[in-house]
Amino acid sequence: MRKFVLKILAVYVAFFMSISVFADETVTVYSQNNRPREAFILFYMASCPHCQRFDPVLKAYAVKHHIPVLAYTLDGRSLPSFPQSVLPSQAEMNRFFPNGHPVVPTLFLINLDQHKIMPVLQGEAKAYQLDQRLQKVHELDEKNG
Repeated sequence: MRKFVLKILAVYVAFFMSISVFADETVTVYSQNNRPREAFILFYMASCPHCQRFDPVLKAYAVKHHIPVLAYTLDGRSLPSFPQSVLPSQAEMNRFFPNGHPVVPTLFLINLDQHKIMPVLQGEAKAYQLDQRLQKVHELDEKNG
């Protein structure tokens, strides 16, 4: 788990070095003391049309809300917004897809303080749908402790 969290933190640093800050926008920041509190974990295939349509939506959402993204490519090819994607190990595939049948795109949220991974969605979504889903994920997380 430690290697996994370190991988996410490395993505966080690369992510914020490559974006500009939108000073005139109101943003939700899921971080404390300039350290990310949460990160997205994305599984995709560059050849998937749903993944291609979700790509710019997730990137814009992640930039706006300052949430780093660890992107895993299942076909070895990158999407434009996530050129530094990595191939998942078999252990990571087993962890995220225990039934052995990944659906793409699939998005998870990890709480970096508690190392808790929560499913967010499968399939493409618009920004408002992603926002609604994340609100429900946070509500369920708070309710379940």
